Amino acid sequence: MNSQLITSADVIQDRNDRQTFSKQHQNIEQTIGKPEEERKYITENGYGSYEQLEYIKGNKIDAYISYELPSEEEGTNKDKIEKIKATGRKIKKEDFTYNKDNDTYKCSMGKDLNFYKKENNKSFMGRKYRTEGCLGCEIKSQCLASNNKKGKREIGRDEQEYLIDDMKTKIRQEEQAKELFQKRKTSVEPVFGNIKQNMRYDRFKRRGLVKVNGEFALVCIAHNLNKLFRIITAKFSKLLFYFGSKGNILSWLDLIFKAYGSNRHHKSNNYLYA
Repeated sequence: MNSQLITSADVIQDRNDRQTFSKQHQNIEQTIGKPEEERKYITENGYGSYEQLEYIKGNKIDAYISYELPSEEEGTNKDKIEKIKATGRKIKKEDFTYNKDNDTYKCSMGKDLNFYKKENNKSFMGRKYRTEGCLGCEIKSQCLASNNKKGKREIGRDEQEYLIDDMKTKIRQEEQAKELFQKRKTSVEPVFGNIKQNMRYDRFKRRGLVKVNGEFALVCIAHNLNKLFRIITAKFSKLLFYFGSKGNILSWLDLIFKAYGSNRHHKSNNYLYA
């Protein structure tokens, strides 16, 4: 889990990573094979497009994507409103609660946002909700945009938004989810730090997607060799000291190779971070 080894890498020309999860998942499964236990994938919401969530659901992948959960300020509803007013923060969609049974949203002030129309265009395809209860609301200035001339808060719900809701429910209900996201911070971010700072690699030297992919693959190999060296030396440092002090070089080399061979298929947790 904490090896910080790179199991799959790719350079793309897209402006974001929203369509890359499926390809990286396939590469990883092909590279390291089928695990003895179900493998978990932990990543940020930048990889969680609706298409990729469909892929995760269709292939029954145990994935955890860090979508922002609805705000959960402690105390009564009045306390929550006072905290929102005190901080002066803007009211986000995550502050509204969706009720699947009656197909409505509820705002922090307890007002319902009811369905009023469908939209189907290039930027949005789904249902629109709005409330008539904004007039006189004490946090209206924090909820409505400055260019909102109608004076009514509206929320859009994509036709596939249930996929995000299902992921949020999974994260909220499973106790290990928070721990996995915390461990991701110490598994993924140090890799970028090592490549950029320690290896002094902060820009591509080649031109063209094929050449750049090859260049970055070499960088990943160098990173992995460095990590493997540290893992092996840390694991066998005590044995090296003991047998080295005895002067029996052949004995400790033989023991290391035997131990490494027996450990190659050792059962371990399967966590993949992106």
